Amino acid sequence: MSRQLPRLGGVAADKTTNSCRLCLRSRELRESHIIPEYLYKPGYDEKHRLVKLVRGVPKALQAQKGLRQHLLCDDCEGFINDEYEKPALEFFNEKIPDTVAGNTCLIEGINYEPVRLMLLSVLWRASVATCRPWQLVDLGPTHDERLRRMILNRDAGTEDSYQTWGYLLLHPEERFPLRGTICPLEPVRRDARRIHRLIFGGCVWCFCVASHPMQGIQSETLLPTGSIRLGVFTMNEFKPFHNAMMSMVRAILQAEG
Repeated sequence: MSRQLPRLGGVAADKTTNSCRLCLRSRELRESHIIPEYLYKPGYDEKHRLVKLVRGVPKALQAQKGLRQHLLCDDCEGFINDEYEKPALEFFNEKIPDTVAGNTCLIEGINYEPVRLMLLSVLWRASVATCRPWQLVDLGPTHDERLRRMILNRDAGTEDSYQTWGYLLLHPEERFPLRGTICPLEPVRRDARRIHRLIFGGCVWCFCVASHPMQGIQSETLLPTGSIRLGVFTMNEFKPFHNAMMSMVRAILQAEG
């Protein structure tokens, strides 16, 4: 049975309020994950600690759980978890292959609406969060509000709105997806449109945040038919990730040297 939709508050919240960012009611906020907790599990060590590198912080940090911020009330946490995150678990656990030999990977049989809304909810949460490293993701108030309403109303939109596509990010020799890697990347512009990129779940996820869809990528986007054709890069081939990691490593070495 679907969880009841959280009631709407009266006015839009900004990043300085204590209102729930989804329902907009003034309520006690939980420490909300930006990325679902189950996607952090491959990155934990034997003591259930997450080793994280944060751009601009010249050392390795350890934490017991994934990055969190006070964003959502208890009802909205439960709503996103039940409606989107739990149904999307099958996609990340069973649809993403353990190893990849070719240059593309066609995945079919996806439960489209909850998976798409889970991905969009991560994009939205990253945008409304203020903690590092999510400051790289800033969609602006218009897109923040549009996505908030889509998530709240279980509205996956059309395939041309917030076009979503991805690339499997692989270990260079053994070619398994780097499932424990979580990292936002600098946004880029393509055909006068802004593309936001987030790495999680073994993939680089790309979102076109624009008023009009991009042309020529329809064959790569997540489709309502429940399919997506993922591109494939190793961590060394995908230069934005490689450069971000090398920048962090240099900062660590400089601080320790």
